[in-house]
Amino acid sequence: HAELRNAVAATPPAAVIMDVAFPGDADAGVTTIRALRDEGIVSCPVVFLSVRGDLPARLGAVRAGCDGYLVKPVDLAELVELLDRLTNRVSEEAFRVVVIDDDPPVAKFNAALLAQAGMETAVVTDPMKAMKPIRELRPDVILMDIQMPECNGFELAQVIRQDKVFVQTPIVFLTGSDIEDAWLQAMQAGGDEFLRKTIEPKELLASVLGRARRARDLASVLSRLGESHARFRAVAESARRQSSRPMQRVVSSIATTARERHSDTSIPKSSAR
Repeated sequence: HAELRNAVAATPPAAVIMDVAFPGDADAGVTTIRALRDEGIVSCPVVFLSVRGDLPARLGAVRAGCDGYLVKPVDLAELVELLDRLTNRVSEEAFRVVVIDDDPPVAKFNAALLAQAGMETAVVTDPMKAMKPIRELRPDVILMDIQMPECNGFELAQVIRQDKVFVQTPIVFLTGSDIEDAWLQAMQAGGDEFLRKTIEPKELLASVLGRARRARDLASVLSRLGESHARFRAVAESARRQSSRPMQRVVSSIATTARERHSDTSIPKSSAR
């Protein structure tokens, strides 16, 4: 506790990586960070490392004000990526949002609200032309009206979900009227959230930001899983090739021996009568 306080005071860190358990105290790391947070000494991001992945352990870390929690053995690439994100060492791309609404003023207002928060937006006022900008922008979130001509939001959501690229993309529905069973329809159509157009701008912004952040985090996890799977397949294929070489040598040796024996037992043509 005292050593960390002195170290932080001497050199304010960009982040703190803290083990949870220390000899004699299984929660020493959590207790220390909580105290230093309360005193205002540690204000930077904190990442906890622990052999425990259970809910009580994670809950204690959250209450201590952690920004990340990794279970040992830690994937170094995951830790580096987390630190880069928490310390803004890698400038993150702006979140991308496609706004679909047949009412141009409403669509432009929502797009402007999101743009002011630093998001990249594309406005679509004709649902029949929505797929092209969706494929071009590859949005983190789709913000969509429900009641639209020719194609309502529920139908368009189902079309979007048919493309495997957008199976995980959050779809937030907006509606300006009471629709019986609308929430249930929204979920069945593949929606992730159902909001009314009368929602306060700050609440709409918070909802979209939260969905976009989780979408990026999920994409990052899936990417790491894909890389791990590719490495595993490469190692497995290499091992398979290595293991097959001794067998190939054995087969080759057997074939050579068989040819030599055949040669020894054959009758020379010159001696045949």
